[in-house]
Amino acid sequence: MGGVDPRSKPLTCCPACASRLIYPLSFMPHTSGRVVIDRRCPECEHVDRVACDPAAAETWARREQRLRLELVHAVLDLEIAAALA
Repeated sequence: MGGVDPRSKPLTCCPACASRLIYPLSFMPHTSGRVVIDRRCPECEHVDRVACDPAAAETWARREQRLRLELVHAVLDLEIAAALA
């Protein structure tokens, strides 16, 4: 991973393959007031670093948290269904 890319990039879309599965690896506050996000695409293995305003970073972090919770609930539902079968 190099430095922060100054070009504007959609946060939740991989610039290499356009996958919507790209996810944040870390959120780091920057002295400029922006947030630096290291992110990775599981489809093409692209890894990069972007900077955004704190509100966008917070929105993405909440989205990721919601998606993780939905996955946990789905796994629990499958485990319960398998145990009852």
